[in-house]
Amino acid sequence: MIINKEFENRCVKGVHARDEAALKKMFDAYYQSLCSVAADFVGSYDIGKEVVQEVLLNIWERGSDWNPAGSLKVYLYHAVCKKSMNYIKQDNRRRNAINRYGLETEIQSEWNESSIEEQEMIRKVWETAQKMPEKRYLVFILHKRHGLSYKDVAQTMGISVKTVENQMGQALRFLRSELCAEESYS
Repeated sequence: MIINKEFENRCVKGVHARDEAALKKMFDAYYQSLCSVAADFVGSYDIGKEVVQEVLLNIWERGSDWNPAGSLKVYLYHAVCKKSMNYIKQDNRRRNAINRYGLETEIQSEWNESSIEEQEMIRKVWETAQKMPEKRYLVFILHKRHGLSYKDVAQTMGISVKTVENQMGQALRFLRSELCAEESYS
Protein backbone atom coordinates (compact mmCIF):
# COMPACT_ATOMS: atom_id res chain seq x y z
CA MET A 1 0.00 0.00 0.00
CA ILE A 2 1.44 3.34 -1.03
CA ILE A 3 0.64 6.13 1.38
CA ASN A 4 0.64 9.46 -0.38
CA LYS A 5 -1.61 12.51 -0.69
CA GLU A 6 -3.90 10.69 -3.13
CA PHE A 7 -4.30 7.79 -0.70
CA GLU A 8 -5.05 10.21 2.13
CA ASN A 9 -7.65 12.06 0.04
CA ARG A 10 -9.39 8.76 -0.85
CA CYS A 11 -9.52 7.82 2.82
CA VAL A 12 -11.00 11.17 3.86
CA LYS A 13 -13.57 11.12 1.04
CA GLY A 14 -14.40 7.52 1.90
CA VAL A 15 -15.04 8.36 5.55
CA HIS A 16 -17.22 11.28 4.44
CA ALA A 17 -19.21 8.84 2.28
CA ARG A 18 -19.39 6.31 5.18
CA ASP A 19 -17.37 3.78 3.19
CA GLU A 20 -16.14 1.18 5.68
CA ALA A 21 -13.49 -0.02 3.23
CA ALA A 22 -11.89 3.46 3.28
CA LEU A 23 -11.83 3.44 7.08
CA LYS A 24 -10.26 -0.04 6.99
CA LYS A 25 -7.54 1.17 4.60
CA MET A 26 -6.81 4.13 6.86
CA PHE A 27 -6.77 1.76 9.84
CA ASP A 28 -4.40 -0.68 8.11
CA ALA A 29 -2.05 2.12 7.06
CA TYR A 30 -1.72 3.95 10.38
CA TYR A 31 -2.99 1.80 13.26
CA GLN A 32 0.26 0.14 14.40
CA SER A 33 2.35 3.31 14.37
CA LEU A 34 -0.39 5.30 16.12
CA CYS A 35 -0.69 2.60 18.80
CA SER A 36 3.05 2.80 19.33
CA VAL A 37 2.91 6.59 19.78
CA ALA A 38 0.00 6.32 22.21
CA ALA A 39 1.73 3.53 24.14
CA ASP A 40 4.81 5.72 24.55
CA PHE A 41 2.68 8.35 26.23
CA VAL A 42 0.36 6.26 28.36
CA GLY A 43 2.87 3.56 29.27
CA SER A 44 0.80 0.62 28.05
CA TYR A 45 0.33 -0.81 24.57
CA ASP A 46 -3.17 -2.05 25.45
CA ILE A 47 -4.28 1.37 26.65
CA GLY A 48 -2.55 2.91 23.63
CA LYS A 49 -4.68 0.71 21.38
CA GLU A 50 -7.80 1.94 23.19
CA VAL A 51 -6.73 5.56 22.69
CA VAL A 52 -6.23 5.01 18.95
CA GLN A 53 -9.52 3.14 18.63
CA GLU A 54 -11.31 6.05 20.32
CA VAL A 55 -9.74 8.50 17.87
CA LEU A 56 -10.73 6.38 14.86
CA LEU A 57 -14.24 5.82 16.24
CA ASN A 58 -14.64 9.55 16.74
CA ILE A 59 -13.58 10.15 13.14
CA TRP A 60 -16.09 7.58 11.90
CA GLU A 61 -18.89 9.02 14.03
CA ARG A 62 -18.18 12.53 12.75
CA GLY A 63 -18.45 11.28 9.16
CA SER A 64 -18.88 14.13 6.71
CA ASP A 65 -18.37 16.67 9.51
CA TRP A 66 -14.80 15.43 9.91
CA ASN A 67 -12.36 17.53 7.92
CA PRO A 68 -8.65 17.11 8.62
CA ALA A 69 -6.74 20.13 7.43
CA GLY A 70 -3.51 19.26 5.65
CA SER A 71 -1.94 15.85 5.94
CA LEU A 72 -4.06 12.95 7.23
CA LYS A 73 -0.96 11.42 8.85
CA VAL A 74 -0.19 14.62 10.75
CA TYR A 75 -3.85 14.96 11.75
CA LEU A 76 -3.95 11.39 13.11
CA TYR A 77 -0.69 11.78 15.05
CA HIS A 78 -1.92 15.06 16.49
CA ALA A 79 -5.28 13.56 17.51
CA VAL A 80 -3.64 10.53 19.13
CA CYS A 81 -1.11 12.68 21.01
CA LYS A 82 -3.85 14.96 22.26
CA LYS A 83 -6.07 12.03 23.32
CA SER A 84 -3.06 10.38 25.01
CA MET A 85 -2.26 13.53 26.97
CA ASN A 86 -5.91 13.75 28.05
CA TYR A 87 -5.72 10.13 29.19
CA ILE A 88 -2.56 10.90 31.20
CA LYS A 89 -4.23 13.89 32.89
CA GLN A 90 -7.26 11.78 33.81
CA ASP A 91 -5.04 8.92 34.94
CA ASN A 92 -2.94 11.27 37.08
CA ARG A 93 -6.10 12.56 38.78
CA ARG A 94 -7.19 8.98 39.40
CA ARG A 95 -3.75 8.00 40.73
CA ASN A 96 -3.66 11.00 43.03
CA ALA A 97 -7.05 10.01 44.41
CA ILE A 98 -5.89 6.42 44.89
CA ASN A 99 -2.62 7.51 46.51
CA ARG A 100 -4.50 9.68 48.96
CA TYR A 101 -6.02 6.48 50.26
CA GLY A 102 -2.65 4.76 50.58
CA LEU A 103 -2.89 2.46 47.57
CA GLU A 104 0.13 2.10 45.31
CA THR A 105 0.34 1.52 41.57
CA GLU A 106 3.00 -0.17 39.48
CA ILE A 107 4.57 0.85 36.18
CA GLN A 108 5.41 -1.98 33.79
CA SER A 109 7.84 -1.84 30.87
CA GLU A 110 8.33 -4.15 27.92
CA TRP A 111 11.64 -4.55 26.11
CA ASN A 112 12.37 -6.39 22.91
CA GLU A 113 16.03 -5.39 22.54
CA SER A 114 18.71 -8.04 22.22
CA SER A 115 21.41 -7.58 24.87
CA ILE A 116 21.13 -6.73 28.54
CA GLU A 117 23.54 -3.79 28.14
CA GLU A 118 21.46 -2.39 25.28
CA GLN A 119 18.28 -2.86 27.28
CA GLU A 120 19.78 -1.03 30.24
CA MET A 121 21.08 1.86 28.13
CA ILE A 122 17.80 2.22 26.24
CA ARG A 123 15.89 2.06 29.53
CA LYS A 124 18.11 4.81 30.98
CA VAL A 125 17.65 7.03 27.93
CA TRP A 126 13.86 6.75 27.91
CA GLU A 127 13.63 6.99 31.68
CA THR A 128 15.75 10.13 31.60
CA ALA A 129 13.76 11.52 28.66
CA GLN A 130 10.61 11.32 30.77
CA LYS A 131 12.12 13.95 33.07
CA MET A 132 11.99 16.51 30.25
CA PRO A 133 9.21 19.07 30.06
CA GLU A 134 6.12 17.60 28.34
CA LYS A 135 6.49 19.53 25.07
CA ARG A 136 10.18 18.61 24.70
CA TYR A 137 9.45 14.97 25.53
CA LEU A 138 6.70 14.85 22.91
CA VAL A 139 9.02 16.34 20.26
CA PHE A 140 11.73 13.83 21.20
CA ILE A 141 9.37 10.83 21.12
CA LEU A 142 7.74 11.76 17.82
CA HIS A 143 11.08 12.34 16.10
CA LYS A 144 13.37 9.73 17.62
CA ARG A 145 11.07 6.84 18.41
CA HIS A 146 8.50 7.28 15.65
CA GLY A 147 10.65 8.74 12.92
CA LEU A 148 8.55 11.79 12.10
CA SER A 149 10.43 14.52 10.31
CA TYR A 150 10.88 17.88 12.02
CA LYS A 151 8.25 19.27 9.65
CA ASP A 152 5.73 16.53 10.55
CA VAL A 153 6.44 16.98 14.26
CA ALA A 154 5.88 20.72 13.86
CA GLN A 155 2.58 20.17 12.06
CA THR A 156 1.46 17.52 14.55
CA MET A 157 2.11 19.79 17.50
CA GLY A 158 1.13 23.07 15.87
CA ILE A 159 4.56 24.65 16.37
CA SER A 160 7.27 25.89 14.01
CA VAL A 161 10.03 23.71 12.59
CA LYS A 162 12.52 26.05 14.31
CA THR A 163 10.86 25.29 17.66
CA VAL A 164 11.17 21.56 16.94
CA GLU A 165 14.87 22.01 16.15
CA ASN A 166 15.32 24.00 19.35
CA GLN A 167 13.45 21.44 21.47
CA MET A 168 15.46 18.55 19.97
CA GLY A 169 18.73 20.35 20.65
CA GLN A 170 17.70 20.98 24.24
CA ALA A 171 16.53 17.37 24.60
CA LEU A 172 19.83 15.97 23.38
CA ARG A 173 21.85 18.33 25.59
CA PHE A 174 19.69 17.34 28.57
CA LEU A 175 20.15 13.63 27.89
CA ARG A 176 23.93 13.97 27.47
CA SER A 177 24.16 15.99 30.67
CA GLU A 178 21.97 13.64 32.73
CA LEU A 179 23.45 10.41 31.41
CA CYS A 180 27.04 11.62 31.77
CA ALA A 181 26.27 12.74 35.33
CA GLU A 182 24.90 9.25 36.11
CA GLU A 183 28.04 7.64 34.67
CA SER A 184 30.32 9.79 36.82
CA TYR A 185 28.43 8.68 39.95
CA SER A 186 28.63 5.00 39.03
